[in-house]
Amino acid sequence: MDRPAHARAGFGLLWRSLHLWWYSFKTAFPLGAVAYSWYFLTAIWWGLLGLFLVLSLRQGIPLLGALPIPGWLRWLEVHRIGLGFVALGWTPIAFMGLAQSLVVAGSLTRLAISALDHLPERSPSAQRQAGLRRGALLHLTMQTGLSLLLFGLVLVILGGALLALILSITAGWTVASSQGAINADAVGSSVLQVGLISAGAIGVLVIAWPLLWVVSRWWVAEVIVVVDPEALASTSPFESWELSQGSVSKILAVVVAISLLTLPLQVSLIGLPLWLSRAWEGGGVTDSMRLIAVVLAWILGGGLTLPLWQNLKAAVYLDLCTRRSLDDPSEV
Repeated sequence: MDRPAHARAGFGLLWRSLHLWWYSFKTAFPLGAVAYSWYFLTAIWWGLLGLFLVLSLRQGIPLLGALPIPGWLRWLEVHRIGLGFVALGWTPIAFMGLAQSLVVAGSLTRLAISALDHLPERSPSAQRQAGLRRGALLHLTMQTGLSLLLFGLVLVILGGALLALILSITAGWTVASSQGAINADAVGSSVLQVGLISAGAIGVLVIAWPLLWVVSRWWVAEVIVVVDPEALASTSPFESWELSQGSVSKILAVVVAISLLTLPLQVSLIGLPLWLSRAWEGGGVTDSMRLIAVVLAWILGGGLTLPLWQNLKAAVYLDLCTRRSLDDPSEV
């Protein structure tokens, strides 16, 4: 029996996503740019919060406080309490921007599902249906984001403890195996070499790999919320976990592949105005123009890449549903 069109290998999923990206470019590009424009309100909040935390840490850590900073940043450091209140006041705007960007991204997902599954849905209908799921999408994003953050912190703590153990054993072994007087430089060199190798291995195997594995299991939770009006944000990660059973390697492969396509493009677009303006003299007007150019390049990159990501999520979701129906015909 022939396999259904949705049950494909990883390369087939990536090819379908790219083909749909090209076919629907005129519709999808504006939506992707709008989604990134809305998310810019959230990015501002992250920037304000990050500046407040860094400038506050400078007051308690002498090494950070000794580092030179630009004049405008030093002014913000003096007024960091006011900066904290600005970040707090910006929070509702940030959540509004996040919710709107999720709705637009969800409409891209619905359009991708309709195109791949040969359904008649159009852009206005997709945006309207995704808008009805605004609260669920925001709930899901906060739930999974916080879960990944906490999980990542646990992994970082475990990785740091493991690295400290490795370094202490290395230092002890170096000292024990030395002949005569202890050479501090030799001990330090040995610890540094082992530490660099161990830190790289721990970063990949103990921290990055478990996080990516969990992300792959939750990969289609957003799609479930968008396409099913009855789906609960609190349970969709568990449904995604069940759907992705046995397909983690394929999901990771296509995610890495599409990252290699989109991330260099986004970085290049953001770096282009910075490179073109490298000879400009400093000043408030020049810095403002440079910032505006970077923001516009970032939005342009979102218009180009976000539809491709949403296409891939839709293709993976349909593939997982098809494979489940093949394994259990009662699910059809």
